[in-house]
Amino acid sequence: RAREGSALAVDAAMRFLERVLADDCLAPPDLEGAVREAFTIALDAIARQANEEQLPIRDFHTTLVCLVVTEQGAAAGHI
Repeated sequence: RAREGSALAVDAAMRFLERVLADDCLAPPDLEGAVREAFTIALDAIARQANEEQLPIRDFHTTLVCLVVTEQGAAAGHI
């Protein structure tokens, strides 16, 4: 199930970041907030899937690393 958790996390985080970064106008502090929000959304996606399948969230364990680089700055996250 970890492979499913990984796919869910990456998909959710990337969809959010693609939408947020489409304007390419976030300053570095906003980039950090965007990465934090992407990780929250990724965790929520995994939690929803675990709940739907009535499984413990730990069954979908994964590691997510994210780096966002724009002309205005960069932000990274790891969970």
